[in-house]
Amino acid sequence: MESRTIIARHQRAAFTLIELLVVIAIIAVLIALLLPAVQSAREAARRIQCTNNLKQLGLAAHNYHSTYDTFPTACFTYQVAGNTWGQHARILSFLEQGSLYNTINFSFGIVAQESYTALYTQINTFLCPSDTDRMTDASNSANAVGYSRTNYRGNGGNDTGALNATFTTEQNNGPFIAYQTVKIARITDGTSNTALFSEALLGDGSASTVSVPGDWFAVTPAGASKLDLYQACNALNTTGLTGDDKQNSYGGRTWATGWYQATRYTHILPPNSKSCVYNVNNAVNLISATNNGATATTASSRHPGGVNVLMADGSVRFIKGSVAAPTWWALGSTGGGEVISADGF
Repeated sequence: MESRTIIARHQRAAFTLIELLVVIAIIAVLIALLLPAVQSAREAARRIQCTNNLKQLGLAAHNYHSTYDTFPTACFTYQVAGNTWGQHARILSFLEQGSLYNTINFSFGIVAQESYTALYTQINTFLCPSDTDRMTDASNSANAVGYSRTNYRGNGGNDTGALNATFTTEQNNGPFIAYQTVKIARITDGTSNTALFSEALLGDGSASTVSVPGDWFAVTPAGASKLDLYQACNALNTTGLTGDDKQNSYGGRTWATGWYQATRYTHILPPNSKSCVYNVNNAVNLISATNNGATATTASSRHPGGVNVLMADGSVRFIKGSVAAPTWWALGSTGGGEVISADGF
């Protein structure tokens, strides 16, 4: 009797195979339930950081306006030593980047050796944390040369954005226009109804290819309206073009310039739509096409459903990709006289 008791005391319970499988299944279900929530929380944090970046840009732009009584021009003296310094460069000293600003001699072009310090200095405020793959891809030609990048672009307006033959006038109606300065007094639509900055995904850095949906087509810019651009871009056959971010491959290549493909966008197609160009000369070079022809450079992001937009009053709103085209157009112009419904965006 005593021997049987001792044996019983030394016996221990163990999981059966079925019990083990049940435990594993429960753990797998819990992970499946929690992982999306964790990913959603991380994206929410990245979106908040993106919103904060845009607010910093807004404060800098308004402080610039307080100092100079105008917003900065998008670029100037286009064909004089490549002098296309843009709005980002102009507001550096109001972004606590005074030392970097002081390295810039605006008499030289952005790619001149005298401009290398600025050209190769990355500013974290200019980057959206949700769009990181192009920054870490070693095969990215823009990364290979070390150019500074930006996800945030100034609103050029909802017109064609075409330049005249002498590169002295740009046809557009946003807050950031080439060779022009825009004062708040010119924003007669109201600062709460006019976009100042939005975001766009980085391209792969190539200067001569379109690696994502978009194409050239020959139309005289003077005869092209925003409706012409809207319809023509939507009709483009993008079969065979690669990429999933709907931006041209030169997108965001450097914050130093005021080129459309790098630091500005237009309110032609709704967020996360195609980008395309009216090409006046059937050129194959992306730079000349986007500067000499009418353009539809579209806002885009990796935030699900839409993009963050900084309004001219300093507020940031999340605009869905499903926003109606007339509403999106209205948000792009400074003085179009459009009436925007409070629930329109």
